[in-house]
Amino acid sequence: MGEEELKVFGAWGSPFSRRVEIALELKGVPFEYMEENVSDDKLKSPLLLKYNPIYKKVPVLLHNGKPVVESLIIL
Repeated sequence: MGEEELKVFGAWGSPFSRRVEIALELKGVPFEYMEENVSDDKLKSPLLLKYNPIYKKVPVLLHNGKPVVESLIIL
């Protein structure tokens, strides 16, 4: 069985993305953190806009290419 890919798109100072990071760390789940600049829509990465095109906000949990948005839903 192969290793699963897990990424978290977050932003420094965002309590919502930090909540997800802390939960994953407490559970011992390895993930790759992707820092996003959310201060301006023009500065947001194409990946964030691809995986959360409606709200364009963090956090986004990407599990094997499938996005889950909103911190409470992720938890």
